[in-house]
Amino acid sequence: MHPLTKYYIHQAGGGGGIGPIYSLPPFIQSGHGIGDYLGPLFRFFKPMLFRGAKAGAKALGRAALQTGSHILSDIADNPAGYKEIISKHLQETLPAKMAGGGRRKRRRTPSRTRQPPAKRRKRALSTRRKRKPPTRKRKRGGGTKRRPPIKRDIFA
Repeated sequence: MHPLTKYYIHQAGGGGGIGPIYSLPPFIQSGHGIGDYLGPLFRFFKPMLFRGAKAGAKALGRAALQTGSHILSDIADNPAGYKEIISKHLQETLPAKMAGGGRRKRRRTPSRTRQPPAKRRKRALSTRRKRKPPTRKRKRGGGTKRRPPIKRDIFA
């Protein structure tokens, strides 16, 4: 019998009719499971996914507004055949917008031939400049002043 179960039975006075009050599950999970692996991946890819979705939604919205304005102007001219007008405009617009094309690629500038860096002349030891060790700059006053710590006596 599990020690905690014994403890609870003992607390209840040892009555045999109580039975096990506390039972452990057969498997105790330690950690976040598969979320430990998928969480960081999602956080990494989320900005890229939403950036592309935002641009796509913007382009689709513009196309929808243009198509809607064309449909309304054609219906104003010929109100009787509105079903044909709508289907004609949608058949023209949707395949063009759904074809995609992705993000536009940047144009690369023509690569220049890389020249090796010019060689530096070595100086004689006597003419070399000596480097000074870096010094720390002190902060000037004007900032917040430090207050002395408050002494607290628990018996006062």
